[in-house]
Amino acid sequence: MFRSLFQKSQQSIGIDLEGINVVVLHKKRSEIKVIYTASGECNSGGEKIKFLCDFFAQHKIRSKNIYVAIPVKHTIKKELQFAAVLQEVDIKLQLKLEQQRYFPGITEKLAYDFAIKNITEEKQNVIVYATKQKLLADRLGLLCDAKIYPVCVEPDGFAWLRLIDPIQRERLTEDKVGVLLVVQHKIFKIIIFNHHEILYEHDEFEFDDVVGLVRRNLNHFTTSNFKYKLNAFYFIGEEDLIASLRQEMDLNIVSVVAVESKLLLAYGLALRGFDDHH
Repeated sequence: MFRSLFQKSQQSIGIDLEGINVVVLHKKRSEIKVIYTASGECNSGGEKIKFLCDFFAQHKIRSKNIYVAIPVKHTIKKELQFAAVLQEVDIKLQLKLEQQRYFPGITEKLAYDFAIKNITEEKQNVIVYATKQKLLADRLGLLCDAKIYPVCVEPDGFAWLRLIDPIQRERLTEDKVGVLLVVQHKIFKIIIFNHHEILYEHDEFEFDDVVGLVRRNLNHFTTSNFKYKLNAFYFIGEEDLIASLRQEMDLNIVSVVAVESKLLLAYGLALRGFDDHH
């Protein structure tokens, strides 16, 4: 939602505000190391503020290279077309002035971020992510109360995808796509993506049949996206679930993170500080 405002530093911090999880990374030359982590069960805003204040004070953290996420359930993604002559500032203004045209039925004010997908002489296709301004303000307000000022707020799917080896992602093409499955802490997430874009994303918070959920989401995607070939599957979760998916669905799982760690999303956020593409 916000573009980076500062130059990359040697320290990068990811904060997952669902519950509360923090990862601090340090980069020396080309090596990235985890130097501090913290995880807590905080329900109220006050508890989260105290937790973050104590953590930053304990480790004397001064870096401004801080990243947080908005869950997919709070974001709206659309691909829109604009005239090729429009600059970024014009697109921002048009989205703001004509919200009902682009997001009909939503009366609350929205905050936007976007990326240009492609451009021709006459038009440009733009991927737009929107979230309610109030929700974004509440999250930023909580952090500001802890005297923490993030340089970027992004949809959480991008952070999850950073956990995949970038070399493996580069092997994907426009029509050969990857599928990331995350099953942990009563959360099911599926992200379908190619080498540069998230094509489909869905979360579930109450479920019993993981295999059935995977089948339904893959069918939902492939029914309306005939040109894409599901080329590679990546899984984050417990090994017994991986075995079930392999056995019952014959999936080509090429990369596995067989761990259930609350810190993974915060780790993916912190990696943004060393991402050459942001």
